[in-house]
Amino acid sequence: MDTSGESVSDARLRRSGGVAGYVGGWRVSLRLAARDLRAHKGRAVLVALLIGLPLFLVAGGATFGFTVDVNAREGITRTMGDGQALLSFMSDPGQVVQQSADGQTGGTGDGPGVAKPLYFPGKPAHPGAADVQRVTGGTVLPVTDARVRVRIGDRAIGANVLGIDGRRTAYDGMTRLTSGHWPTSESQVLVSRSGAAHGLPTSGTLTLDDGNGHTRDVTVVGRADTPNAEDLVALPRGRAGTWILQRSTPVRWAEVEQLNRYGLLVDSRQVIDHPAEAKAHPEADGLDYGSGVPGTIWVLLGTGLVVIIALLAGPAFASSGARHRRELAQLASNGAGKRQLRQFVFAQAVLLGVCSAFVLIIAGALVGGALAAAVGHWVPTMAAPGPLDLRWGWGVLLFAIAVAAALIAAFLPAVAASRVNLIAVLRGHVSMKRVHFGWPLLGVAIAAAGGVIVIAAFVRTGARAAQTPPALTALLVLGAVALFAGTLMTAPWLLTRLGALSQHLPLAWRIAARDVGRQRGRAVATTGAILATVAALTTLLIGLASSEDASRDAYQPSLPAGQGVVSLMGGKADAASALSVVRHAIPDATVVTLHAVGASGMDPTESGKVFAAYTGGCRDAQALKLSFRGTSTDSCKPSVDLTEAGLLAATPEQAARIFRLSDRDVAALRSGRVLLPAGAKQSSMRIVAGHKDGKRFVVSGAVTLPVQASAQGVFSIMPPKPDAYSSYGATVEAPALVSTEAARRIPGGDFVRSILVRAPGGISQSAQRAIEERLNNDSYLYVERGYPATGRWVYLLIGGVFGLLVLVATLTSTALSNAESRADTATLASLGAPASLRRRIAGANAALIGLFGALLGLIVGLVAGFAVSHPVTIVSNPNARHAVTAIPWLELLVVAIGVPLLAAALAALATRGRVPMTRRLS
Repeated sequence: MDTSGESVSDARLRRSGGVAGYVGGWRVSLRLAARDLRAHKGRAVLVALLIGLPLFLVAGGATFGFTVDVNAREGITRTMGDGQALLSFMSDPGQVVQQSADGQTGGTGDGPGVAKPLYFPGKPAHPGAADVQRVTGGTVLPVTDARVRVRIGDRAIGANVLGIDGRRTAYDGMTRLTSGHWPTSESQVLVSRSGAAHGLPTSGTLTLDDGNGHTRDVTVVGRADTPNAEDLVALPRGRAGTWILQRSTPVRWAEVEQLNRYGLLVDSRQVIDHPAEAKAHPEADGLDYGSGVPGTIWVLLGTGLVVIIALLAGPAFASSGARHRRELAQLASNGAGKRQLRQFVFAQAVLLGVCSAFVLIIAGALVGGALAAAVGHWVPTMAAPGPLDLRWGWGVLLFAIAVAAALIAAFLPAVAASRVNLIAVLRGHVSMKRVHFGWPLLGVAIAAAGGVIVIAAFVRTGARAAQTPPALTALLVLGAVALFAGTLMTAPWLLTRLGALSQHLPLAWRIAARDVGRQRGRAVATTGAILATVAALTTLLIGLASSEDASRDAYQPSLPAGQGVVSLMGGKADAASALSVVRHAIPDATVVTLHAVGASGMDPTESGKVFAAYTGGCRDAQALKLSFRGTSTDSCKPSVDLTEAGLLAATPEQAARIFRLSDRDVAALRSGRVLLPAGAKQSSMRIVAGHKDGKRFVVSGAVTLPVQASAQGVFSIMPPKPDAYSSYGATVEAPALVSTEAARRIPGGDFVRSILVRAPGGISQSAQRAIEERLNNDSYLYVERGYPATGRWVYLLIGGVFGLLVLVATLTSTALSNAESRADTATLASLGAPASLRRRIAGANAALIGLFGALLGLIVGLVAGFAVSHPVTIVSNPNARHAVTAIPWLELLVVAIGVPLLAAALAALATRGRVPMTRRLS
């Protein structure tokens, strides 16, 4: 007897050839594995599906996202045609622009380290094409982008107008003419696919309202495709702020920095194609803003993906190893050593892993690209996707992960194959080893340690960090793997307990439970696959729901639910038109007009006026000057800033209802006082009106009004929520309140600033559309409908993808188990068991494994989801005082309970009514 553990065959292999013999053994194993796969094509397809399905989904989803997301390099022609650069003013002259290499992000800066600004010759207040061309050389061609309203009867449709001259080759790629001819005058336009989808006529004459009180008629002379989904294409019109630079030499990074000093933001073709020359500048890199998602989340998602791929392949090789017990025993009886038996199982893993990963990654990428093209074709209002974006590096990494996962999944079956009991297997006896109670205890300890590591990594050190340190990354990966592995280590003992406690279950469930407890290798592998999938789903949905709840907590409503406000910028004529539109669309609405008094520059019909509100200590002209400049002195300080909203004038009854004023505040308004927020110390306010005449400020009138401080700290139609930081609409606020009677005493007059609209039952969607289509360009309606929650389709999509993985894992494992248990099925049939019993056993088998794995997955996912909820709360609401952890139980239970039960029903239906005959082995 050889006590060294080396078989006779292994010893012969070592003596006969060394490395050559080892390679030869692998060659033989691969040939045997390939022959076995050809003989059992159906089982091979099921195994490949388990390994490749997550790869297919990841490759398809990633390719779709990368293709739809057009980066700066892919979008060069659609933004700058065939020019060398796209130049646009980001600030007034005298400020230096700091930008990213691709020009997608930027800002203005000053202070140490920032270059001094440069000025165009002559220091023009509004530099034009000639000024830009003077500092760049070459030729600059204008690009305009305007927002207009197209009048169709009494309706108006908003449209974006791209202003280019398509007859010039410089604009090639920015749009494509599909019919008709390019516009040759400002009275001609093209209608794009996006414009037609928005309801614009594709022929005839259109009336365009530019929002400044000017309308013009244009003729549609053709159709066009606009990659950036503009609605109309016309010749450049008005003063351009963006130009295409045409010249023979490229714009390099040094010149980009030079042009930044003129206040220009530069998208350079040369720098976009060769970003390395800009990467050396830390100022540019610092402006490449990330997605805001903490790096710890990406690490956890990547680790979860690897675990899912590895564990999904587990059931395939576990069932495959069990099915090949007899073949392995025959190989062993013919002299095959332990190494050769392991090689045989590993060879199957290599073949299936390589083939399925290669085929399904490529198939997923092609399907994702085709889906992106289809979406771009069928959704014309969306910017066109870029060219098919295949990330080969990510594909190779995904392929390597899949192959490694297949080998990892095959490791335990390979080890078990090398320990095959020759006599027992050839006699058809399979004995399962007893599970030592120490293993589940060790698993619980490992899982607990992994959970603590994951939670600590998110809650304490990695919550706010966009970049995760290498040490933290390694610790987080270790914690995630320990959480999964430790939980899975408890599965064998729990499965044996499940079989032991099944005596009170119905017959079919009792047989299935005992079979699961006996065939633990296959059951544990399937449990691991379902555990990983449900855990990833639970973590993802908890993170999404927690982010949603944190954003909802941060949302500050602008108005009471269902009410609306029309904001006006067009003077008295615009206010009269808006009132008429609102009353026509909602005849029974309650309408309140809010007037602004003493607001500088708010009423376009009274431009040039200046107002000031001071408590004293300065002359009236000095007050106007300081108000115009936005400054103050120690003796002359503003009591209210009138440069923006001005004082809000309404009747005392209206003000009381809108701002929830006390009786004391209402009495103050009725007495003609100015009502200021709580904390105001002055007893009177002097309001001065005038205008600027050159460098002089001319006073046209002034009045002194008494002041009273309210008990409220702010006058807003909606009380501010604690920790809220975001508002998505036009709120109604005022720095101070006066009655309409007192407003008549203030020089300069007043104008309608906004119109409050309250309808019985709230403003309907149809009424909102009717109003928006008929308002002038410089007026807009906002209706408060609460926090814009994420659509249910996101939860359905995520749940559908992961539910499909759970369903495939359960059904495939059940199918392989049924194939393995054919002899047991024949025994049951010989004892008179009806087909219905066999179907119920198959369904119960699938349900038990699916529900058991889903339960463990929920436990792991709840721990990881709790950890993830901390950083997503901070990202969604920086003002949050504590983490928000939301658990979408309905979606989770549908997948964790509904999908296993569906798999059980499908497994029962797929079970044959007649038992197939077993061919005698020769």
